[in-house]
Amino acid sequence: LYFCTDSLGDPQHAVGRYYPDLSFNQKYHQWRKRTIFHMKSCHYCKFAMICGGGCGHYTYQEKGRLLQPDCTFSKQAREVYYPLLLKMMESLSE
Repeated sequence: LYFCTDSLGDPQHAVGRYYPDLSFNQKYHQWRKRTIFHMKSCHYCKFAMICGGGCGHYTYQEKGRLLQPDCTFSKQAREVYYPLLLKMMESLSE
């Protein structure tokens, strides 16, 4: 069993098994804690509810920590999507 499609097939990232019996390992519990409520830098981010802390597999591979956010989406949102959204809202109010 895996939490992320990016880690499928890599036994190092398995969070449990379904055969012969359903069971979960310690990594399962670590992944369950990976929420914006457990990552302090997400507490003040206005995009936290949209991105959910980003890709956990990426942060684990790049930084070795699961409970650290991947802010790639929020940076893109700030630079690209947010200005477009504001423009759309302004055009609707005209």
